[in-house]
Amino acid sequence: MHAVRLQQACDLAAEIKERPDVQVLPNDVNVKVPPRHQPEDVAPNHVHFIVPAQNRHQAGSQNAVGLGSNLGDRARQLERARLELEKLGAVARCSSVYETTHWQVGTQPLYLNQVCQLETDLAAPALMKKLLQAERKLGRKRLYRGEPRLIDIDMLLYGDAVIETASLHVPHPRMAGRAFVLAPLAEIAPGLCHPVLGKTVEELLKAADATGVRRV
Repeated sequence: MHAVRLQQACDLAAEIKERPDVQVLPNDVNVKVPPRHQPEDVAPNHVHFIVPAQNRHQAGSQNAVGLGSNLGDRARQLERARLELEKLGAVARCSSVYETTHWQVGTQPLYLNQVCQLETDLAAPALMKKLLQAERKLGRKRLYRGEPRLIDIDMLLYGDAVIETASLHVPHPRMAGRAFVLAPLAEIAPGLCHPVLGKTVEELLKAADATGVRRV
């Protein structure tokens, strides 16, 4: 079933990725939809929530969460973050740990990064709230963008949903160009499709600069 949904998402994303017509619906999710996919009661050029009903609160192992740390005992921080994820659902699989450089090379300590697939009954906004709470519990303090951090917990994918609100952006808006995210994700789910770009994780990784990313 997941494989079918992934293929459908890839086909649809490839068809609509250039369309600008997006409108936020009351459920805080917007998806770009070409006219032939719109139900009759939706006005032309509007959007419709197309995530399958059974997927709205449980997108299965397609949910991807990224972990990172470059301060303190980095490995221990990742371990503690994984334990927090287990409180939110079933951690289906975790990648190896990767050591990576910060995008401003030489300005910060090296990172340890990992990606986990999470099965959860939480809706996307609730899951994001719990992830932020877990960060704070583990000592994360947000002072400025790009700062060194004890722990970073990012929602990368929530099934095949495309979500754009003031507080939540899914897929993660910068994951497609980040090898430190793509390398661990490709290890555990190379065929997973980016629901907006219509490309697999493996394809995105091949196009990214993986300099400074190594499995440990």
